[in-house]
Amino acid sequence: NEGLVVSTPWRGAIVAPLTERGVTELQAFRRLLEVFAAEQVRLGEAILGEAAAHPDPWDAFEAGCGSFIEACQEPGVQRITLLDAPAALGWETIRELESGSMKMMELAIEQAIEAGSIEPRPVRPLAHLLFGAVCESAMVVARAPDQDAALKEALAELHRMLNSLAR
Repeated sequence: NEGLVVSTPWRGAIVAPLTERGVTELQAFRRLLEVFAAEQVRLGEAILGEAAAHPDPWDAFEAGCGSFIEACQEPGVQRITLLDAPAALGWETIRELESGSMKMMELAIEQAIEAGSIEPRPVRPLAHLLFGAVCESAMVVARAPDQDAALKEALAELHRMLNSLAR
């Protein structure tokens, strides 16, 4: 029938009616995808920059995780990464767009294991557990009434948790 069909790797085919509103909604969806993807690249660069300052892979991993939680306290990052994009794009799309971050986390854990910084273990489940913890911490801190205190507490707990995995 009449409609504009757009295929995305995350949601499959989307049919938008050939109306001004349908096209506008599709353009807004595309723009949000672009903004979120660009924000993921920017966050990834900041995380890698922070991690690079640490010679030990596990210390670098912790620094990168802390950098992400801290970066998510910026109002623009909160709005895009933690609020608007997940609500508008849905969990599966967000996870697909964050797959590069997950891969980066898996590689960092592999490097820490190879360096003897943490005991050998299955990388993928640990990466998913830590990814969830870091993302949830960022969200909790962003929504806290006293974000500075919540950030300090979150980073201290992150340190304790990751330190418990270190050799």
